[in-house]
Amino acid sequence: TGVQTCALPISEEEALDEAWYDREIQPHLEQFSVRTIQNALGISNGGASRIRNGFFRPHKRHWLKLRDLLGDEA
Repeated sequence: TGVQTCALPISEEEALDEAWYDREIQPHLEQFSVRTIQNALGISNGGASRIRNGFFRPHKRHWLKLRDLLGDEA
């Protein structure tokens, strides 16, 4: 008997890549205060500042939260 396999669906988060973040998210973060980013992601003030200023790319788990934050401003 043959073994059936099925492709597991990937999550939206897994489908995103660094180029997407650099193009769609990072350029728009300047419009938010460090405090707003800090609260949205639940991270330190320093971490939020580095993300806002483009010195640090956050873990993928935060990208959709940042996208949602941008959507709230649209």
